[in-house]
Amino acid sequence: MKQQWYDWLCVCVGVCFLAVVISCDEEGDVGDSGSANEELTSEQDDDVTGNGAPNGPHYNLNLIGADKVKPADLQNNKGHRIFPPLFGQTQIMLAQGDLQMLDANGTDGPAEFQLPHPDPENDGVLSYTVWARAVGTPGGDATMTTCATNSITGQEYCSTHTLSLIREKGKSVFTNVSEQLLYLHADVDQDGVAERYPLFDAAFVGYHWFYENNGLRIAQLRFYGPNDEEVDTDTGVDTDTDVDTDSDVDSDSDADTDSDVDTDSDVDTDSDTDEDTDTNIIVI
Repeated sequence: MKQQWYDWLCVCVGVCFLAVVISCDEEGDVGDSGSANEELTSEQDDDVTGNGAPNGPHYNLNLIGADKVKPADLQNNKGHRIFPPLFGQTQIMLAQGDLQMLDANGTDGPAEFQLPHPDPENDGVLSYTVWARAVGTPGGDATMTTCATNSITGQEYCSTHTLSLIREKGKSVFTNVSEQLLYLHADVDQDGVAERYPLFDAAFVGYHWFYENNGLRIAQLRFYGPNDEEVDTDTGVDTDTDVDTDSDVDSDSDADTDSDVDTDSDVDTDSDTDEDTDTNIIVI
C-alpha cells in the first residue's frame, strides 16, 4: 500500500515539474515575440511622419515676405532664403546648375536662384522633386507660376499650372508642387492642348517663377533628390513629423530664417495634361 502511494506521489511530482517547464518555455516565447513587436513599432514610428513631406536629405528654401525694401547687398548670398515683398509681385530668375542662392533680394528687382535641370528627356521622370507649404502668421496667401520667353517668337508664356499657397490656422502640411514649379505648361502650337516643357528646355529662355504675394509671411520649399538617383514621378510618398510654425517672422531681419534643417527623400508628379488650368491650392 505504501508503495502504491509512493508511486502516485512520484507521478504527481513529475507531472507538476513538466507543467512548470512547459510554462517557462511559453513565457520565453511570448517575451521574444513582444520584443520583436516593440522593435517593429519603433521602426514604423521613424518612417511615418506628419508634415506631408517625404523622408530623406533635402535642400530648404524659404520665401520670406518683407514689408520694406531690403539692402541691395544680397547677391551671391549663401542663405537659404529669398525676400519677396510682403504685398506685391516679384520675379525669381532661374539659372541652371547645382542648388544655390544667387540673389536673395526680391524687393529691389528680380531675385535669382540656381537649380538643376529637372527632366532632361522630358519623359516625366524627374531627377528631383519640390514640395511646398505656407507657414507663419495665419491669414496670408501667395501664388507662384513658372514663366519663360519662347526662344523663336520672343513671346512670354506663363504656365497654366499655378501654385497657390494659403496660410490658415492649424498644422502646415507639405504638398508635391513639382508639376507647378519644374515644368511650364503652355499651348505654344495653339492646338487647344497645353504642352509640357521642363525648366531649361531649349524651346524657351529666361525661365523664372512669378511670385505674387498677398501677405504670406513664409513659403517653405524643399528640394528632394538633386545629385542623387532619379526619382520616378509615379512613386508614392512617405510622410514625416514636423513642428508647426505658427510664429511670426520679423521680415526686417536677415537672421533666423537661414536655418537649413532636417532630412528626407523623394516622390511623385504627374505628366502631360489637356486642361487649360491646374491650380494647386495648399490650404494650411
